[in-house]
Amino acid sequence: MDDVLYEKYFGDLKFTHGVERVRYFGSLEEQSCNAGWGRDGDAILELMQATYTIPENGSAITPSKSTSALRLVGILGNSGSMPLSMSAECFTQLVESCKFPKEFAQSIFANNGSFARFVEYDEFQGLDVPTSLSVVVQTPYSPVSNLSLVIRVDIAERSAKACVLNYNTSEINALWDRLQVRQGMVQKNPLLLLSIVFEEFGYASELFREQLDREVARIERASGHTSLSFRPSAWNTEYEALTRDLHACSTDLIFMEHVTEFERTWGAFCKDTLSVLETLRLERGLQGLSKRETVQTAQCMDYHLNLSQMRKTQALALQKRVQLQINVLYSLISQRDSKVNLLLVKAAKRDSTAMKTISILTLVFLPGAFIASIFSAGIFDLQGSAVNISRMWWAYFVVAGCLTLVTVALWFWYMRWRSAEDRREENALQKGGERELPQI
Repeated sequence: MDDVLYEKYFGDLKFTHGVERVRYFGSLEEQSCNAGWGRDGDAILELMQATYTIPENGSAITPSKSTSALRLVGILGNSGSMPLSMSAECFTQLVESCKFPKEFAQSIFANNGSFARFVEYDEFQGLDVPTSLSVVVQTPYSPVSNLSLVIRVDIAERSAKACVLNYNTSEINALWDRLQVRQGMVQKNPLLLLSIVFEEFGYASELFREQLDREVARIERASGHTSLSFRPSAWNTEYEALTRDLHACSTDLIFMEHVTEFERTWGAFCKDTLSVLETLRLERGLQGLSKRETVQTAQCMDYHLNLSQMRKTQALALQKRVQLQINVLYSLISQRDSKVNLLLVKAAKRDSTAMKTISILTLVFLPGAFIASIFSAGIFDLQGSAVNISRMWWAYFVVAGCLTLVTVALWFWYMRWRSAEDRREENALQKGGERELPQI
């Protein structure tokens, strides 16, 4: 990576401006050095820069030339909304003094996940000799975990310096607990940190899978259409809430599928990287790990790879179960709507029958009502023996006709206005929907 790109990614990182909060682990340090979180980044930086050796007589560890030691610093934060819990100056000195590869800054922003290894060579007696092996890992963005790891191993001395970034305090604490338990193994092979981080990520992935499994089982019980919880579906079922939960589960399962696929490829990468380190040591004529340690490490990696494969299989099964419940739910909603529509049709039929009866009665009495209205208007005088017709008889029909025409005209004007209003509202909705669509 060139310096311009490195400065760009490094400049995008956010750092704390208050109290620093970092944690240190050293495979050669006493328990007190690995006790908990500290607030002095400079002190942690001094521990990372110091070198140690184990005297042959078994006396206390003294600063000197490093040998078979892992030094790790944990920092809260990520590339997103949470700034790193270390000052920019200390973090810069940490990266430069430990000679971490520049790709580490870029990998922090790799939301899709990334991992890579880099071998550095120096010229010795006209030959290119491998001197260090660096590994960079960034897990994909997901609800499972979000961590960044960089580790640089000195091939000759089998010593390593590493840094892990994670916004979750409990996950860093769990990683430190695992390192404390395997401190002896890490002392012999510091690159086992890569395998331990992989195991911790797998544990977080398993917790997330169990959570999704319980959620899918809850939705299946709510819908009542499984062999374990079959019951007739009630009309008052909260279909809207179930639909929302099902789509949330479907989204999380997509995350889960991506995470498990990344986990499997990452596990194979870890196993291969451990072998690469031993190959590089043998290339330099150095002693490798014993057969027992090599087999033990390989068996442990194979076990966790199998767990990862089973998680992927279970995630695919959960996806099918969720899709089945979505189909069942839409079928139930269609059945409910059909029943509601049937009731509406029956109610409309009853109303139609009533209106038909009223219309028939109106037609029966309408001629009589019309004749009665004419006779009561004073046009005809029926009191004498002869029928007298008023000279203004035509006024009744003129006024009635004019009022009828005015009523029809007002009705026609209202219908035209209502149609125009409906068209304007429809056009406004269409334009508003187009504005809300994302630009491609």
